[in-house]
Amino acid sequence: MSNNQTKLANMTSQEIAASIINSRPGTKWSYQAMQELVARNQKLKAELGYDFSHTNEQTNTSTPIAQAATLRKSLVLGFVILVGIPMIVVLGGTDLTLPQITSVLSLLILPLMIYMLVYLYDADFERIISNVRKFILLRQLKSSNNTRAKNALDKIRQNGWLGILNSANLSGANLSGLNLIEANLSGSNLSGSNLIEANLRGANLRGADLRGADLRGADLRGADLNGAYLIGADLRGADLNLAHLKLARLNLARLTGAHLIKANLFRANLSGANLIRANLSRADLIEADLRGANLSGANLIRANLRDAKLFDVILPDGTKWTPETDLSRFTNPDHPDFWQPSSDNNS
Repeated sequence: MSNNQTKLANMTSQEIAASIINSRPGTKWSYQAMQELVARNQKLKAELGYDFSHTNEQTNTSTPIAQAATLRKSLVLGFVILVGIPMIVVLGGTDLTLPQITSVLSLLILPLMIYMLVYLYDADFERIISNVRKFILLRQLKSSNNTRAKNALDKIRQNGWLGILNSANLSGANLSGLNLIEANLSGSNLSGSNLIEANLRGANLRGADLRGADLRGADLRGADLNGAYLIGADLRGADLNLAHLKLARLNLARLTGAHLIKANLFRANLSGANLIRANLSRADLIEADLRGANLSGANLIRANLRDAKLFDVILPDGTKWTPETDLSRFTNPDHPDFWQPSSDNNS
């Protein structure tokens, strides 16, 4: 057993995974480390929730580890063909003189050198190693340990791999306070995740699953949340100014004290949402579903509530909406009976 194999035998799967991230791609160590992960497939599957050695039947593509093993076998086969056939020709040529044999063998030097370069620097092999590293970093980003998640995000950003966050499964992740400005998280699964005070300004969260996510105090200014699932999400004190929430599902969401100035909530579902003291000034609420929502103390100055569903809504002054309610009393500052929101909710 080699020194590397002895060392790997005494390491946990997580330690081996971390060593692959920190090692230079294409080295003997990184390859042996991946082989060890394959050998521990069942244990690794339990630890990381992923099966390295099986083929994805839906996409008909191998997993990174399986691709690496296949590539290595192909390279070995290529070497045998490259060297074996010429050797058979040389050794079988009874009429060849020594200079001719030397000449034939010399012709093998260049292809052998090319082969070694391919083996050491093959682009596909590098790509496979990169895919393994990306996968492991995503798993670490999903960690409940905020420090580990932050370190993983830093490495993802340093390598220019932020694109892997698109449609990523980060449910339950502890991403509180992380810098995700303009990150592409469209279609990602962030349900139940901790995003307290996370910086998501200008982020693409279109169609993302944020059900039950904790977004208290998060910066979502200008974020694209069109069609996002925010059912039951906690957005208390979050900054959603200029955010795009067209067709977003915010049923039962907690938006107490949230800032939604000029937010686009066209046809958004806010039924049962808690919007107490929320700032919705100049927000677009055309055809929004606000049934059962609580708007006590909310700022609706210049908000557009045309064709909004308001059955059983508690209005800013604490009264219940009725078909006879004059909403301009809350939206038009020039109304003779204008209801003035509190000063701390007017900015």
